[in-house]
Amino acid sequence: MAHRQLDSGRLRPGSGEPGHFQSCWVPLSPTELLAALASLVGLAKMALRHCRQESPVQIGVSTAGWRNFVHSLTILWEAYLMAYSAEISRNNPTLFVFLIDQSGSMADGVPDTEQPDRRKADALALAINRLLQNLVIRCAKEEGVRDYFSVGVVGYGSKIGPAFSGPLAGRETVPISDVGNMPARVEQRIKKTDDGAGGILEQTIRLPIWFDPVADGGTPMCSALSHAHSIVQRWLAQHPDCFPPVVIHITDGESTDGDPTNAMKSLTALSSSDGSVLLFNIHISSDGTAKPVAFPDTAANLPNQYAQMLFENASPLTYNMRAVANSQHGMNLSDGARGYVFNADMVLVIQALDIGTRPSNLR
Repeated sequence: MAHRQLDSGRLRPGSGEPGHFQSCWVPLSPTELLAALASLVGLAKMALRHCRQESPVQIGVSTAGWRNFVHSLTILWEAYLMAYSAEISRNNPTLFVFLIDQSGSMADGVPDTEQPDRRKADALALAINRLLQNLVIRCAKEEGVRDYFSVGVVGYGSKIGPAFSGPLAGRETVPISDVGNMPARVEQRIKKTDDGAGGILEQTIRLPIWFDPVADGGTPMCSALSHAHSIVQRWLAQHPDCFPPVVIHITDGESTDGDPTNAMKSLTALSSSDGSVLLFNIHISSDGTAKPVAFPDTAANLPNQYAQMLFENASPLTYNMRAVANSQHGMNLSDGARGYVFNADMVLVIQALDIGTRPSNLR
């Protein structure tokens, strides 16, 4: 939640002079800031058109009122720029929560010519494990892994709860240093790379495993989002000034326990002093012919109400997230792009995970 002190510096209500107000702190969510900003810009344009021919008094606006209007517009713009700018450091860490659909449909195959029998659950587990490894590497310094953030992995299907395996099993949030030090196991995998001469080079790599694939049960999305809400709420009580937590929700189907709209809105209504909680909704597909939609700024081209609901409840991307998407993943996202992906293949899932976990620069 962005906060900005409003202060005329000298006058209080009842002073007899119009347009002045008492000092106060006004909380505004980023969405509210954008809406207020758009309204004020519209009013400003209309007023300026009139002011070309008429004085402020002739159109019913006092000089003091006009000054305060401009002052308010400036405050709103500064507050918008201040949102999502908190330093991420060991003294002020943030939180990533991965909310993973583990329902029975995750046993369906993913479009993959090299591994035609690979299940969505297997492909997603591999993506999550590689992401966790990259997060550890990103925080590694000479003296060890710095706890710039904590991580929670929550699965939902036949049951809802923490989904870490091995020594971290049962833990809802884990500092990234503990993630690095305590994988469930380390496996050898084959990595295929271009040899630079038109061929494929196979390398054996060691991959730490923290998260195992599961595909069982229904899709209790509402309950899972409520579980994530509790985790984030506890984190914010202990870290009120952190960069807002990011919840990355990955699913392949529709909720089986009701409309998740209210649960999503309740989650993104939580906030730190730096802004509202950020929610990504990533829908993965079994259909190789389905057209993916990545980080749109409008729901106009989405195929159905379910897709529109996921879009409307996903958060706008931060400046840094858009910069990563555009510069490192070759996208061309607008300022209104939201953390929403529809009909994603695994390449796009991996890109979305990377974008979602780069909210700001680390210190």
